[in-house]
Amino acid sequence: MNRPHGPNGANGPNRPNRPNGLNRPGGGRRGRRGLAWLAWLAVISFALLAFLAGSGFPPGSLEIAQAQEQVIVQVLENNGFTINNDTTVVKGKILIRKGELQLMGENLVYDSKKQTATLTGKVKLSRPDFTMAGERFTADFGKDNYVMEGNVVLEQKDRRGSAATAVYDQGRETLELTGNVLIEQNDGKRLKGERVRIDIKKDELEVIGPVEAEFPVKKG
Repeated sequence: MNRPHGPNGANGPNRPNRPNGLNRPGGGRRGRRGLAWLAWLAVISFALLAFLAGSGFPPGSLEIAQAQEQVIVQVLENNGFTINNDTTVVKGKILIRKGELQLMGENLVYDSKKQTATLTGKVKLSRPDFTMAGERFTADFGKDNYVMEGNVVLEQKDRRGSAATAVYDQGRETLELTGNVLIEQNDGKRLKGERVRIDIKKDELEVIGPVEAEFPVKKG
């Protein structure tokens, strides 16, 4: 049996509209759950931002911190510059920079695929904490491993050294000198040996194998 028409032509009296989320059974619970998830998401986002700020890393800086350092080659005097596939050969006055590391030389062979370089001719390596000079320098930029050969001279703030070969491990922050090593300290101490390892961070020197040491003695 048909119900009498309501005032607006419906089959029954008009029902008042319910608020959003209450038109269907259970709609209120779903609305409250959605608000709860949004609240949790806001709390987690705030905590993550607070952690990054407290750690000294602004948002987005993690990608910057992990970015690879660039090897920059500057030819100050160009006496020949050729590129053949992955190999670049340069003659002249050359400056190489990678972070705090700087290299000067006169002849360069650089392999961009292997990330290796050989520098010859009055080679000098400079860092804020030491300098090193020699006749031939080999760099593996990918492994942060560097080898100086031929009449190597090392200069630090409190010592001077000489050797046939010096290996600089940038990751471990160590220098290893081999072959007729002579170390002279500013306080007058002298060390001679065949192998000497220097821990740059600790400013610690270790002689491996036979050693001859001289210690100054003040009279009176």
